[in-house]
Amino acid sequence: MERKSYMSLWLILSGIQALMLVAIVFMLFNAIVFPNGRIFSPIDERIEIIVVFTIVGLLILYSLRSTLRFARKKIIASDTFNNAVVNQAFVTVISKLARGFSGLALGESQYLVAVEFPDRTRVSFDVDAMQYSVIVEGDTGLLTYKQNNEHFFFVNFQRQPH
Repeated sequence: MERKSYMSLWLILSGIQALMLVAIVFMLFNAIVFPNGRIFSPIDERIEIIVVFTIVGLLILYSLRSTLRFARKKIIASDTFNNAVVNQAFVTVISKLARGFSGLALGESQYLVAVEFPDRTRVSFDVDAMQYSVIVEGDTGLLTYKQNNEHFFFVNFQRQPH
C-alpha cells in the first residue's frame, strides 16, 4: 500500500474513533444525569450493550490505527535504510538507554546505544534487544552502520578484545 493510502486510512479510522468517543461520553452523560428519565427512551434498555460494543469497537479501531502507524513507519524506514551507504568505523560505546512504553502501547520498547567516533562525533543508534544486552558501556570495537543524509542505522558491532 502506498504512503498516501495508509495516511488516508489512518485519518478515517481516527475520525471514526473520535465519533465513537463522543457517543460514549454522550451515553454515559445521559445515564448519569437522567437516571430515571433519559433523553432517548428507546435506548434505555440497551445502553449497557451499546456502551460495551462501542468500547470494543474503539479497541479494535485503536489496534488497526496502531498497526497502520507501525506499517507506515516500517515502510519509510526500509526505504531510507535500503538507500543508505554502508560505513564502518572504530567507536567507543559511551552510553545505553532502554525506554519502555506503557499504557495502550504495551510491549513496545526502544533500545538506544550512543557511540563516539574517533573525531569525537557522537551518534545514538536504535538497536534490537539482543544487541542491547551484549553491548556494554566503555566497549570499543568495529561498528558497521548505514548512513543516509541525517539518518544513521545500526547494522553490527564487533567488540575489540582488550
